[in-house]
Amino acid sequence: MYKYEVGKPLQKGVTQYPEGVHFNFGPDGASLLIFMDNPTQSEIKSVKTGKAKLGLFVKENVIFFLSKFGTMNWVDAPYTVHRSAPFEFEDVEDKKYWFPINSYSR
Repeated sequence: MYKYEVGKPLQKGVTQYPEGVHFNFGPDGASLLIFMDNPTQSEIKSVKTGKAKLGLFVKENVIFFLSKFGTMNWVDAPYTVHRSAPFEFEDVEDKKYWFPINSYSR
């Protein structure tokens, strides 16, 4: 399992990424990565401590993961299983990890 840490490199040796929002599934679960060239203090605070609102939208077999943090605008990140590395979903039938996506907040 990979540990994401604020201020630490996402990938060793990579120090810059193009701006954008990326959503993906992997063996460790779902990930939402937000890359910003020069985030303001307000944007940093919104992502770190602001209320998170999440949603899904599907159009023409493409899933869009929608997110809004604090005072920031809504952003979308398209997802297609064909661009994910192969993995197996864990059976969660008897586990208590599930929550409705529209009820998540920090």
